[in-house]
Amino acid sequence: NGVFRAYNDSGLNVSEDIAVTLNPHGRRQITVGDEFIGAENIGYIVFELDPGVASGYMKLYVEGAYRAALPAVSSINTGDILYLSHIASDSTWWTDISLLNTTSSPRTLDVEFDNGETKTVDIPANGQRVFLISDLFDGQPQENIQSALIKDANGVIGLELFNESDNKMSGVLLNGETTSEIYYPHIASEGGWETGIVAYNPSDI
Repeated sequence: NGVFRAYNDSGLNVSEDIAVTLNPHGRRQITVGDEFIGAENIGYIVFELDPGVASGYMKLYVEGAYRAALPAVSSINTGDILYLSHIASDSTWWTDISLLNTTSSPRTLDVEFDNGETKTVDIPANGQRVFLISDLFDGQPQENIQSALIKDANGVIGLELFNESDNKMSGVLLNGETTSEIYYPHIASEGGWETGIVAYNPSDI
């Protein structure tokens, strides 16, 4: 048994809660705009279960144009850093960042870019902040920026979306994890398919 609770960007509960019972091996799919009242005011949703556990994902789309699917976040960042391992900000591509402060205190985060510049982002308690990378630079694309670190990010979760003017969109969740081995579990390089992979070194050496 669980409840979907909807919140606005300021962390205030909006719309009505939706109670759900998931049968063994069962699933429930919801289109937010169809089932939540005032969906245009919703910034994020939390699914709370008692008892039990679940997994899930979200799909963002504009029918006939953009579409991207990402896992739902199941654990809160406990470290001080979130990694933006890939940034595309030019005349064709733009990178959209969504950060959610799960703590009860407002936060000011430092975003340190790989070109040496630093910008600050304020997020209210239990609130959300959504912005384009270019928004941090007076609306100007930043072709020389490829990655960034978000500092003081304990308790903050988020994602980034990559949009291209030719109806392309993809995204990744943000985390603060590093490892000595990275697995890319599926590679497609035939029949017209290509696979792009990214490796990112967040350290100063």
